[in-house]
Amino acid sequence: KLSVSAKPSADLRKRMDYTAVSMLNDKTLGNVKQSCDYDRHDNPVECELTIVDESVKPVQERKYTIKNTIEYY
Repeated sequence: KLSVSAKPSADLRKRMDYTAVSMLNDKTLGNVKQSCDYDRHDNPVECELTIVDESVKPVQERKYTIKNTIEYY
């Protein structure tokens, strides 16, 4: 049985921050964490995404940076 448990940030202004864990038959496959820096309007300007794959040996970790440009008028 495949399941994914996702938990958003407790801070409602940080709506793009979350952690998630993927499991198969009660065994952890991996986890994901995203945390962002926000502008004064609470929009994400830069996010760090970390993906950990525990289903392979050795465990693999990948990190990504996501940058957003927002123009206000």
